[in-house]
Amino acid sequence: MKQGDSVYRVLFVEDEGLGQPRVDGILNLTDKTEYVRATSLREARALLQSGRFDVVIADESRLRRVIDSIFTFVGLFSVGGVVMDVNQSPLTESTLGREQVVGHRFVDLPWFAHSAAERARIDTAITSAAYGETVRLETWIRSARDGGLRCIDAGFSPLRDQNNVITHVIGSGVDITGRKQAEMELAASQMRLAEAQRVAHIGSWEWSVADNRVSWSDELFNIYGIDRAAFDASYEGFLARVHPDDVEHTTTVIRRAVEGVTPFIYDHRVRRPDGSVRMLHTRGEVLPDVEGRAGRLVGSCWDVTDRWQATQQLEHTVSTLKATLEATADGILVGDRDGRVAALNQRFLALWRLPSDTAPGTDIRRLAEMVRDQLVEPDAFVGLVAELYGDAEMESHDIIHFKDGRVYERYSMPQRMGDAICGRVCSFRDVTQREQLMQSVEARRAEAETARKQYETILERISDGFVALDRTWRFTYLNSAAARTMGRNVEDLIGKHIWGEFPEGHAEKFKRAYEQAAEEQRPLQIREFYSPWQRWFENRIYPSSGGVSIFVSDITEQVEAQQELHANNEQLRALAARLDAIREEERRVIAREIHDQIGQALTSLKLDVGWLRSQLDGGGSAAVDERARAMEALVDQTIETTRRVSAMLRPAILDDLGLAAAIRWQVREFQQRVGVACELDLPADGPAVAPAIGLSLFRIVQEALTNVARHAQARHVRVGLAIDSVSTVLTVSDDGRGVTVEELERPTSLGIVGIRERALAVGGEVTIQGSAGVGTTLTVRVPTVIEQMPVATMPTQ
Repeated sequence: MKQGDSVYRVLFVEDEGLGQPRVDGILNLTDKTEYVRATSLREARALLQSGRFDVVIADESRLRRVIDSIFTFVGLFSVGGVVMDVNQSPLTESTLGREQVVGHRFVDLPWFAHSAAERARIDTAITSAAYGETVRLETWIRSARDGGLRCIDAGFSPLRDQNNVITHVIGSGVDITGRKQAEMELAASQMRLAEAQRVAHIGSWEWSVADNRVSWSDELFNIYGIDRAAFDASYEGFLARVHPDDVEHTTTVIRRAVEGVTPFIYDHRVRRPDGSVRMLHTRGEVLPDVEGRAGRLVGSCWDVTDRWQATQQLEHTVSTLKATLEATADGILVGDRDGRVAALNQRFLALWRLPSDTAPGTDIRRLAEMVRDQLVEPDAFVGLVAELYGDAEMESHDIIHFKDGRVYERYSMPQRMGDAICGRVCSFRDVTQREQLMQSVEARRAEAETARKQYETILERISDGFVALDRTWRFTYLNSAAARTMGRNVEDLIGKHIWGEFPEGHAEKFKRAYEQAAEEQRPLQIREFYSPWQRWFENRIYPSSGGVSIFVSDITEQVEAQQELHANNEQLRALAARLDAIREEERRVIAREIHDQIGQALTSLKLDVGWLRSQLDGGGSAAVDERARAMEALVDQTIETTRRVSAMLRPAILDDLGLAAAIRWQVREFQQRVGVACELDLPADGPAVAPAIGLSLFRIVQEALTNVARHAQARHVRVGLAIDSVSTVLTVSDDGRGVTVEELERPTSLGIVGIRERALAVGGEVTIQGSAGVGTTLTVRVPTVIEQMPVATMPTQ
């Protein structure tokens, strides 16, 4: 009966022909009771299973037979969960007697002994029904017959009296174990299918053409990299995920399948939301509708991206291999295990002069027979080919000689796939030039060895020491002279470190010169005193990429002789300077005597001749007057000559007015005497030079102008003088024929020697440069201030 409803629906089961229903002691029916009569057991079962009735009332015997015959569990419980009554079928099935069930708490029955959790759930459900709730749940019980677990769809609802008070709880249960197991097997199957799809990267799909509805499996969503919510489950939504370059091909394949209602297979790419691209292999079937047209399309997609990429990589590798095979200079022949051609390149055919149509599958032994006429030793070649293809593990490297002079190098190795041998690879290289070069190299090596021995013989005969050091400063060779110089044996030094054997030389200049030559890779020459041995040595150092070679000359005697010669030269130069000073002093004295005494005497004589002429005016003969005039002219000429000779010996202007004035006078006198145009560049003032320097430079100017007059054939001369506090520079240049190197180095060029000696005497240096047809330039540089030089004086009379 339903609370709040004034009508109670009662199923009344009666025997056929039975009159009014009998009311049992459980319910007191009211006038608002709706009766439905069931006159047979089948009808009662059908009505009971409809669930439209609140109470079932029947004649006790008839009602019991109906309820007992129902396999569904039906029980009446107290509000405390004690079983008041139960139908017979579940008791029979579980082999329990009525006395084992009725009067006992439902949760304490053997059906729930296996699980405390299930007991608690049932107890809670009965309690909830006792409080007015209707509860339905699935529970697991243990069968008393076979001990197995059974799944029961159980329901508990309250039973109320006419006052709407809950007096009992009605329980029912249906065995759904078969259905449950089927559901579990279905779920497991679906799970296995999903797992298989995940592992195999296979997704399934279905497209209902009529309503344009597309459904995908979970794995297909994973393959596409999208969520279900982000997918427009339509054909257009699917095409939106296809790579743009594959859309046309995809639509064409599907359209033809739909039009022909035929299966289809194709590959296409899809683009994921993250931008990555996957390649899918799709297989589908078109299921027709009742009219034979395409109703549904179902199929699967395999994610073959890895295989696709591997295939692309393989194709690229094969393409690269083929290109490499054809690009290599070697002839390549690949044979299978049966000795037949598996692959070859055009270079192989060209090397062996074989027909261009030689193809894979050709017997390699037949190829060997085809080329035997080209070979110097054909039997050995053919025999080795047979041996190689008879022994799969064999490796070979040999040289093949041809009758026309060609030489090939052959490498033959097994081709392996993993650990298994699948064929043989042979490479042939034309090494004719290399063999010829090797022969040439061997010949040159023999020549070099002979030359080396000759060089060693020469090096042993020379008086200089010769040492060869490698890049680590170890001796690789030294001749006997070098060993004697070092005071060691040759065999004791080969391979030894030079500074390890001669540590005393580590700080000497020779070591730094060796290192500099090796670093800069340029020859060096050094002459230095080697203090550990108290000797002078000259080293000529020649670097190379392998080390340095050094010629060592003991120049101690030469240096000592040069030092002695230099000392003698210095003494001679000092003597010459002193003699020159003495000559200058003599010139000065003579010039003064001529100027002071002879010049005065001539002047007096000129005055006397003039007086005599005055006395003869008008009173003498013409001849006497003419002779007096001639005497006066002769006296004037003699006075001029005396003045000129005095100036040439020692111009007084040099002592009185200085070097610049003396040079100006000398150049003017040269221009008047020789007729060559002269240009002067002299300082108006500046530091005064020491007398010795001024005299030397003046004499150099005289000598230079004399050389110009004698040899230069010049039209113009320029004389320059520059004086500062450090140095004085004299230049004399002309536009004549130009002095040659031979003339400069000729010992008989005394004028040039004299110029150099005068400059050296005052600590100066001379540079002479001449060009044919351009002229000659003399440059003299001397210090402006030098120590006072002794000046030789003549004893006065």
